[in-house]
Order: sequence, then structure tokens, then C-alpha cells
Amino acid sequence: MHVTKWALLGALVATGLGSRSAKAQADTTPPAITPEPVAVPAPGKPLVVTCDITDQSGIFAPLVYWRPFGWSQFAQAELKNVGGALFKATIPLPPGTSGVEYYLEAYDTQGNGPAWVGSPTAPLKVSLASSAPVAPPPPVPPPPVTFAPSRPSAPPRAPPTTPLLRPVRPPASAAASARARPSPVLPIALVSVGGVGVITGVVFGMMASSDDSTFKTTYDPVQRPKLESSIHAEALGADISVGVGVVAAAVGTTLLFLERPAAPEDSDEQHLVLVPTFNGVLAEGSF
Repeated sequence: MHVTKWALLGALVATGLGSRSAKAQADTTPPAITPEPVAVPAPGKPLVVTCDITDQSGIFAPLVYWRPFGWSQFAQAELKNVGGALFKATIPLPPGTSGVEYYLEAYDTQGNGPAWVGSPTAPLKVSLASSAPVAPPPPVPPPPVTFAPSRPSAPPRAPPTTPLLRPVRPPASAAASARARPSPVLPIALVSVGGVGVITGVVFGMMASSDDSTFKTTYDPVQRPKLESSIHAEALGADISVGVGVVAAAVGTTLLFLERPAAPEDSDEQHLVLVPTFNGVLAEGSF
């Protein structure tokens, strides 16, 4: 009697395991994928893809393959189960994305599949809403034109009746003027070159920063090496341009201060010029 009881229990366990194995082996159908409508995200927000996936044997590692419009290769994101048969994936969109192409893929735990919605050659498409163009500001009206009243002309002065004596300083010679006032062309040119160098360095720095932001959000294996090389080249160009600009500006500024014209020495010698008077008398002399 004891032997019969244990034999009956073993037969029941074997029957249950055999029925489960037969049920699993009978599943030769890939999972069924039912996509849900995709909502267009706001600018700067990720794209959310949801779908229902069912299979009698269970779902194994479902994925969504996606790429922005214009990309040649697909990136992938995991479809995570959020309850029941519902799966969801969140796709981070690179800046400036105008639309996304994607397709869904799933296997079951028996290896049946892949089951697709869309395909690599015929993906599903989502066009992103673009913001409305910003209207230009209205033109600023020109300031009103005002006319100042003309001043009355001063009455004519009476001519002098005595000779006018006006001391003047003798003019410096052309050679002395040339020595006192050296040409500032070279310092000004160096300062200009320095300004251009600094501006060029800033432009290269902005380009490198923009490419670095794009590199951090780019998943295309073809574009990432190109962006990395471009970032290094632009950063090197920024460093060289700023360095040359700072040195040139410093040298030019130094030369401007060193070549300032010296103040002319005062001279005690003064001369009188001939000035006609009202009664025809001319005054001349020197002291």
C-alpha cells in the first residue's frame, strides 16, 4: 500500500511536467505586437513609444529601433514592461530633429521570431511639430527733425586804429616734425591683428562647444568619429587664434605707448608778424 501511494504521486508529477513541456514545444508562433498611437512630444522632450505584446510562452527582450530623419543607421532602445502586455520605450531626441523613423521587434522565450511592426526597409514615421516662425519686430520710426533758430549776426567790429602786435612761435622744420611724430601704422596693425585673432578664437570655441553638444546626443557610429575629430581641430584653432591675438595686441599696445611723440621744448624766441591796420600802418619787429 505504501509503494502504491508513492508510485501514484510520481505518476501525477510526471504527467504535469510532461504536459507543460508539450505545451511549450507546441508554441511555434512569434509574439503578436499591437502598436499604440505615438504622441508628438514638445520641443526638447523625448519621444515615447508604447505597444501591446502577447505570446503564450512569454516575451523575450523586445526592442524599438529608431533614427532621426536623414540618419543612415538605427539606434536601439529597450521596450520595458509597464504592466500586463503593455511595453514602453523612451527615445531621447537630438536637438533639431524634425522627425523619427522606427520599427518594433520582439521574440518569445521559445526563440520564435522576430515579430516586427515596421521593418528596416519600411519603418514607421513620426513627424515632429515645428514651432511657428517669429514675426520680425516693427521698424523703429526715425527721430523727428528739428530746426534750431538761426542766431542773429553780430554787428561789425570797428577796425583798430593802432598797429596790432601778435607774437607767434616759429614753425618747426619738416625733419624735426618727422622725428617727433613717428608713424603709428605698425602698432595699429598689430592691435588690429590681435583683435581679429581673439574674435577668430571665440568663433572656433563656439563651434567646438556646439559640436561637443551634438556629440553628446548623437548615437550614429558614423557621425561620432567625425564630430570628435572636428571638436579637436576647432579647439586647437581657438587656442592658437586667441594666443596669437593676445600677443599681437600686447605688442601693438606697447609700441603705441613707446612711440608717443615727445612734447616740443619751449622756446623763448618769439617773432612779430606784419599786420595791416586800418590807416595803412604796418608793425614789424622781434623780441
